[in-house]
Amino acid sequence: MINLPKDTFLVLGSGTFGLSPDEATAFQMMDFYRERGGRVLDTARCYPPPNEGLSEEIIGRWLKARGCRDDFLISTKGGHPPMDQLNRPRLSAEELTHDIEKSRLALGVDCIDLYWLHRDDETRPVEELLHTGENFRERGWVRHYGASNFSVTRLKEAAAVAMKNGWEGFSANQPMACIGGRFRKPMEIPLLTVLDEVGERYHRETGLPLMPYTSQAAGYYEKVVRLGTDHPSLAEHPFNTEGCNRIAGKLKALSDASGHSVSALVLALWKTKDYPVYPLIGCRTMEQLDDCFQSLEVDLHTIHQLSLMD
Repeated sequence: MINLPKDTFLVLGSGTFGLSPDEATAFQMMDFYRERGGRVLDTARCYPPPNEGLSEEIIGRWLKARGCRDDFLISTKGGHPPMDQLNRPRLSAEELTHDIEKSRLALGVDCIDLYWLHRDDETRPVEELLHTGENFRERGWVRHYGASNFSVTRLKEAAAVAMKNGWEGFSANQPMACIGGRFRKPMEIPLLTVLDEVGERYHRETGLPLMPYTSQAAGYYEKVVRLGTDHPSLAEHPFNTEGCNRIAGKLKALSDASGHSVSALVLALWKTKDYPVYPLIGCRTMEQLDDCFQSLEVDLHTIHQLSLMD
């Protein structure tokens, strides 16, 4: 399993780098993240749609400008389906090789620290996928590889295959997960995976690191507390459900009592887990990024209150 840099908690996502925030603001965010001790940058070959590779290029230019490549764990993903055919997996060795070569060039790195298979293809034997990952490791293209949007069944199969072959296997898991995730409206996009109770149990039993995306419920709780559940901008929000709104009420009460922002509390919830968790944060403004770091200041009593909430 992968060992992340010491004291790592928040992982800076870059899914919209180049659009919002623009490149100049993205540089400011990465500077701030670095100053606050952050050491993991996460991106993907398809970011930001439809400008494939722009996020990787911005990160690559920042790493070069700051001369800090060796200080960071670089995480990127390949094998995403075509944007006009989201139900068509593309995890062949040829497709992944195409993606990783472009990612290494865009990022300006010879070796990617953590390379994710972006969406599973359950028609392919998991041994084939791990073989590709091991091949990348042997070539020195990646240090570790992980699973993004894989079911627990497939993760278990992968662990068994890795043990049988003496391979490292998947070093981490990246599903959609957040407080109240089980109350979210059904996923509209195919091939995505939500962390459920079965997934949580698997992480507790194995200690496999979790790096959840949508870790703040796409900002829903902060928005609903600020705007109200009836605000027109939230009508179609995927987390606008009775269960999530009930949690929003609890978060507001705890925010009022503790003085911590709702956004900080949503992230601090991950500290209550009894397995390694490194939540991805996707920010569009410096203010949002600063607020995310307030989660590091949440006191133990409040964290205990959060553990009783979800």
